[in-house]
Amino acid sequence: MLGGIMLLQKARIGKTAILIIILILLGALAALPLFLRADNTGEANRFLYLPLILHEADGRLDPAAEATATFTASPTIHPTITASATPSSTATATPTNTSTEPYIQLLPDCGPGPDIFFYIQGYNWPEDESIMISWTDTPIIFLPAIQHSGNFSFAWTAEGLTTGLYTVSAVSGTSGITASDFYTIPCGASITPTPTATNTATPTPINCDVQFENPVFAGDDAVDIVGDPGIDVSIINVTTGITIGMGTLNGPVTGHACEGFNTISLSPPLLFSDAGNVLLVMESNNPDNNDSTIINPMPTITPSPIPPSSTPVPADLVVGQPQLVSTPPIIVYQPLAFEVPITNTGDIDINTLFFVDLLFDPPPVHIEDSYTAVSGLSGGSTVTLTITSTIGLANFIGDHQVTALVDSLDHVIEADETNNLSAPFEITITEPAMTPNYTPTPTGTSTISGIAIVLWDIHVYPQERMRISAIEETTGEVVAVTYSDENGFYQFDNLIEDVAYTIQGCITIDNNAYFGVLPNKIPPDTLANIVAFPNASCP
Repeated sequence: MLGGIMLLQKARIGKTAILIIILILLGALAALPLFLRADNTGEANRFLYLPLILHEADGRLDPAAEATATFTASPTIHPTITASATPSSTATATPTNTSTEPYIQLLPDCGPGPDIFFYIQGYNWPEDESIMISWTDTPIIFLPAIQHSGNFSFAWTAEGLTTGLYTVSAVSGTSGITASDFYTIPCGASITPTPTATNTATPTPINCDVQFENPVFAGDDAVDIVGDPGIDVSIINVTTGITIGMGTLNGPVTGHACEGFNTISLSPPLLFSDAGNVLLVMESNNPDNNDSTIINPMPTITPSPIPPSSTPVPADLVVGQPQLVSTPPIIVYQPLAFEVPITNTGDIDINTLFFVDLLFDPPPVHIEDSYTAVSGLSGGSTVTLTITSTIGLANFIGDHQVTALVDSLDHVIEADETNNLSAPFEITITEPAMTPNYTPTPTGTSTISGIAIVLWDIHVYPQERMRISAIEETTGEVVAVTYSDENGFYQFDNLIEDVAYTIQGCITIDNNAYFGVLPNKIPPDTLANIVAFPNASCP
């Protein structure tokens, strides 16, 4: 620009004309788009930042704001996917959802792979209809109408994935409303999605409702299903929300209640602890064509007389005396660690999760956080557990007793239920200490609640007895502590509205700490589901 001004001066153009030309050039420069201006860092050629409008209450993207936004950039959340093999810098992503239409969104919606973790969030769905959520056309989550209020949120994981565009879809039962979102590996990849046909045809009439043909028992590894021939069915454990079997009904066949029949394998098989849970079978493309049944306890079978030496000994848990790991001197109200050996003296493996607790001072009483979980124990095997009590012993001088209780919540069916308490370990305290300040009681009127979940292999499961803490973010102070119930549900009451809290969850399983965190949760919030990951450490 300076060179141009000097040329104009040499041409003897008037000063007023020069000033006008300078103003025109400055205005043209200011009108250039941000991404076309010079940038000696090189970043301008790779990033374009877009404004996002968020709800103040929960921080999620405002679908109404998205529906009216117009921008020229790569597709982000809820676009009509039109990406091609040759990316275009002027492609426009047009959001298709409004604030009243049912839709789902993935947060985040891309990652480097091969292992991914994201949340599936849904809004505005019919409250009186069931919902089936699928990953690349494979059902993964079934929501009966009574288990959602139109909105929902789930954490999901997958591993071993390759570069590509993966579809997550949802369909409601009666009306057949569908919606989908996409997960891209890696972020920024330009991949053409496989078109998904919209089913606008009248559903095929159901001649024979899909149903369980026989009673279902804990321990079963397959179930018999009947219905119309040729339909695809899914088997779902409603208590966990996990799909454990899929198949197609063969036929026509005779000798059954319907012309379609198949024996569907279950993976994993039903556990003893599944007794009393609800099992659901449903047509994969029509969630309202379904049947449910209660999983019966494993039946008592009287075996034929056989030689005593070949009769397997039923599972039976025994526990040894706790041994002190912490180094003396022992100070009251300080963390105290013990090693506790447990043995399955039977021949039959234990394949259900159970708990081992430390009990302090007679009469034995539970201290809330003095326990650990065990995922199972093979017949004839022994494992040594480390259990730490964060608050230690009570504040009195003299002898204290510590005992261990295996299968403290009676999750395991044993040959003998009277031998689960160990001999006591004695500790002598000679000096008292100051009483610590415990977690204060919140003084608000609002709540935060959700489901405590652990990531096990590549699956997620609701987790009982996870220790959940609420931390006020402005002060860093723990203001409340609670524990998830047998269904994984937890709730904090009396929290202050419009105040941000960090939610932390922790549990130890098989001597391995599982930890999860949810930042910036503002009450009221009923979808604060927290996922605890393995190989972590608890604060």
